[in-house]
Amino acid sequence: MQYYNYLILVSIFFKDSRAYVMKCILFYVCYCVISAKIIKLCLIIERYKYENYNEEDDKMPRLLSIEETINIIREYIEDDRKKQAILLNGEWGCGKTFFINNKLIPQINKNKFQIYQISLYGVSDIEKIQDLIYEKWIEKVVEDKTEKFDIVSDALIKRIELLGKNAIKFLENKMGTDGNVADMAKNMLEQSIGKDKKPLLIFDDIERCQIDIIELMGFLNNLSENKEYKIILVANEQEINRDEDEIAMALKYEIALNSRLDVENLIERKNRNVINESQKESDNKINREELAKITRHYFGRKTTYERTREKLIGLTVPYSISIKESFDEIISEYIKDKNVQKIVEESSQDIFDLFEQEGNRNLRTLIVSFIAIEDIISSIEQDRISDKVILRDELKTIVLYTVYSAIRRTNGIDEYNWPKNTRYGCVNNRLFAIQRTKIYGYAFVNEYWKTQCIDKEVVYADIQKVINQKVESKKALEQTNEHRLLALNSLYEWYLLQDDEVKQLILQMKKELEHKKYYPQEFKDIILTLMRINNPNFGLITSENQKQKGRLYDSTESGQFVGMSLGKQKEVVRHQYEDWKIYDISEFIDLMVEYLNESENKLTKEMICVLSEDKEFAYEYRCLTMPLIEMIERDELDDAIVDENGTKIFDMQWNEQLEVFCKNNSLEFQKQGKFLSLFEYNKLIEKFKLASPKEISFFCDAVENVYSFSNLVDFYSVDYEIVKAICKYKMESLNENKSRTKEIALRRLQADMCKYANLLKRKDIAE
Repeated sequence: MQYYNYLILVSIFFKDSRAYVMKCILFYVCYCVISAKIIKLCLIIERYKYENYNEEDDKMPRLLSIEETINIIREYIEDDRKKQAILLNGEWGCGKTFFINNKLIPQINKNKFQIYQISLYGVSDIEKIQDLIYEKWIEKVVEDKTEKFDIVSDALIKRIELLGKNAIKFLENKMGTDGNVADMAKNMLEQSIGKDKKPLLIFDDIERCQIDIIELMGFLNNLSENKEYKIILVANEQEINRDEDEIAMALKYEIALNSRLDVENLIERKNRNVINESQKESDNKINREELAKITRHYFGRKTTYERTREKLIGLTVPYSISIKESFDEIISEYIKDKNVQKIVEESSQDIFDLFEQEGNRNLRTLIVSFIAIEDIISSIEQDRISDKVILRDELKTIVLYTVYSAIRRTNGIDEYNWPKNTRYGCVNNRLFAIQRTKIYGYAFVNEYWKTQCIDKEVVYADIQKVINQKVESKKALEQTNEHRLLALNSLYEWYLLQDDEVKQLILQMKKELEHKKYYPQEFKDIILTLMRINNPNFGLITSENQKQKGRLYDSTESGQFVGMSLGKQKEVVRHQYEDWKIYDISEFIDLMVEYLNESENKLTKEMICVLSEDKEFAYEYRCLTMPLIEMIERDELDDAIVDENGTKIFDMQWNEQLEVFCKNNSLEFQKQGKFLSLFEYNKLIEKFKLASPKEISFFCDAVENVYSFSNLVDFYSVDYEIVKAICKYKMESLNENKSRTKEIALRRLQADMCKYANLLKRKDIAE
């Protein structure tokens, strides 16, 4: 009403007062209505927040800098009014101990505090903690009184740490002290601390202590409250809470599940915001998380630990320092080789991005990565590498992949199990992932993680092979202005374009392929781009990115996909966008085959190979590229199965020539992953029928030279069907003349084939 009176007074000064008053009243009414709507909206938002409260949201304080964290802790401990302990809380591996040792302790006033740093890792009783405190007192006395004792302090401190009370007895003898341990402790406390110094106890690894948490906190509270010691606790509080009394929680869950409790009413509130019925149905199924919420509703939010900590802990400081903030210091401390330091520094931004991308802030992971990087790079004899420019890029690749694999290890993901004959490739190749940064890996990095050993010759061979391939590709891909304008270069990030632009570029790319505008090195990118464009879920379903199992599947290795069928693995899913065209990738493949038949350019398995943890994706890609793979294998086989005279293996006489040829070329057959499947089964059976006992014996010897190891299935799994067929064949039908010596030869043949069939039978077909 106050505003209304003001409006009336203003209207007196105008000629048409009635009209003006009406306008003012209308304005005031609109103002009130709008204000009411805004207030109502705010109330709705607040109610929504309340009804959708997630306690995890309250556990996400902003990140403090190192300087801010130091100042907060230092100000707190220097305030004599504040008696309670400080908790430095952070996840495992985030660098809490590193921060304490290298950042906090150097900033604490040594004239005001005597610092005792104690790890409670594995400590099982309170008496042990007292012993540890006592040992730290001894150390301080030794540091201060070295000249008096005439003893080297470092050596003595080390002995105290190792021997505990025995070392203390040793020190008593050195000092010529006749008093008991308790009297000595009191004496040392007075000498080492003095009246002007207060003890500051830093207890690390609280969550790894084996003492009951309530008993432990009671002891620590006595030190802070009654002894007036300043205390800093270092822990991952999440892990402390995890160890809450499980039996008590189980009883609470049992009560919460009681049908007489109004559980449905609690869940109903959540279901009001559910979009569809299928979601609602799944929400009505009470999972562990929902059950925990219901339990807190009836029994309160606070655990026993949470209620107890309020008495001991006065300040909780979250610790989660960014990798970037500690990067330079960790480099200087953990990488001693200056050249390696420089390479890592040049890759720093990529490392930061990788940690951010993988959602990891574990400082210990970074430290472990740096140690591994120095071990690996220092082992490389760089003078032997031909191209120094490409070598520099590969060293950065090794840096990034070592960090990437270390992060995977920290996240509990298995080491990559590299396929045979594959030592290098892109490892984060997934169908559903939008990745601007591709991670290329070397098998020797994973071998280092497993053994902590480095084979210098293997590392050299792997790097030199990759460099040679890149030199050749570089020559072929010398991009002219014309080549840079090709459609593929615009389609790498097709998901940022308009739909019509994507369609036009694909049509353009097809015409360019018809006119042989692309190099074989670009065929893989063309196929992968089309696969992602065709997939209805690409960019819409991100959960597929989590399918990380550790095993890498090589699309060019047939043995990894035995028993698989594309029809079983892939359901036909139509786009919800009717105008979005599904492209026939086989048409593009046919153009590539035609291109290779008419060109002198060669395609290799390394150019077309895709490594992926997604077996279905790798298999689908393999099925699409089979015409290309078959072309490559035919070319490779022509070199592998022909002797110096130009005779192919299946046309050779079964004599010493065949035996020697198979022995000399066994490694080539391993590389191809096939031997007996090179022969035509029907012709082979016919030849057995006509062969003499000696010829059959030579054939068996030749096969033995190729199959002479136990892990046969890892190399020749594709030979299984033909070997099994020979094993099960009725050998008596091959001995028409009823020759005893031929029967002996045929029995050996069958026994050998049955032995190989057992070795070639895969046990993980359903994997």
